[in-house]
Amino acid sequence: MSNAINTEEQAIWESAPSQWLNFKTYANSIVMAALIVTILIVYTKLRWAFCLLLLYPAGRSLFAWYGVYVTKYKITASRILYREGVFNRITKEVKLSEIREVLLIESWYKRMVGLGDIRLNLTGFSEPYIIIPGVRKADEIKELINNAVKRNNEEKPLE
Repeated sequence: MSNAINTEEQAIWESAPSQWLNFKTYANSIVMAALIVTILIVYTKLRWAFCLLLLYPAGRSLFAWYGVYVTKYKITASRILYREGVFNRITKEVKLSEIREVLLIESWYKRMVGLGDIRLNLTGFSEPYIIIPGVRKADEIKELINNAVKRNNEEKPLE
């Protein structure tokens, strides 16, 4: 199997972050493009050069969109897989037994669009925590992860 995120394990939950995470990038790109178009209307010399400047906000928005598009999460009965990256892809695999605490982070602007971030505090992992950003129905997913961790710990008690 070439793709670690597409394993044969039964998935409890699979998703990707929301494109709302890129709202600031999209808004900045629109403002930048509007300024460039205004300059194009006012300044008639070297119009083609200013047209080339429109490639920057368009490319920036496209790159941000694709970065969120390729990010995937998957929760199975025994682990969480998290894949991210545009040029260099990173797949993180966390066993449910390594999750010490599950936190729900809901900033005011993400709550407005129904999103939240889930922070997994870990033990025995190369990182102290992993944040799963831009999750829809984050409170339900937090409970789903908590229940999966409890089931996993009950099935495999510590020695």
